[in-house]
Amino acid sequence: MLVVPVGDAALLFSNAALNVQRLRRVTVQFGPANPNTKAAPLFQANLLSVIVTSVTLTKTGSDGGVGAAEVKLRAAQIDLHNTNIDGKGAPRPGQKAGFDGGKALMR
Repeated sequence: MLVVPVGDAALLFSNAALNVQRLRRVTVQFGPANPNTKAAPLFQANLLSVIVTSVTLTKTGSDGGVGAAEVKLRAAQIDLHNTNIDGKGAPRPGQKAGFDGGKALMR
């Protein structure tokens, strides 16, 4: 499950779910904790041939924010990439893994 703030991304996922539209690619990235860092993402998942199975819009009365969309995705292929930070703070390629049509792949 992917959780995104309600906004353009949530509406695009909702549209894909309502119209049973296959998305060619969805990329999810997690960056460094410091948003001012221009470093590469620490973790990236590339999902290919994606169907949005559901979108649930949520909002609590006390958060004061825009709310969130819980998005469930099913992909035919998944590629995972990790980046490690060495002792000097430099990014180094980490492990890679994937899933393609029922076969787990270690790269």
